[in-house]
Amino acid sequence: MNGDPVPSSMKYLLPAGTSITNDHLCFTVSELRADWKQHREVWDFVSSWIAVNICFKCWAKQNRVRCSYLDCTDNAEWLETELSLAEFIADMLKPRADGQYCF
Repeated sequence: MNGDPVPSSMKYLLPAGTSITNDHLCFTVSELRADWKQHREVWDFVSSWIAVNICFKCWAKQNRVRCSYLDCTDNAEWLETELSLAEFIADMLKPRADGQYCF
């Protein structure tokens, strides 16, 4: 850090090259910046603006009486259907041909 002492908030960081798993797996942190059309194409979401389930974060539906995305009241049904990370992976991402998920 340019010769400056390491801030106390960073004292628990591991030195570069230190393994963080027992299997010595390697990871790359990345970020995909794109509009939703590109994200849908990259991740192949089950939901989209052209599907019955239009939201990738909850079960809001297009043109349905139950869980309609058009319901913007304080007690809209879709407000109670936000997905956890595990639910998102299981329900919104399509597995590849080899059964693995693309992430």
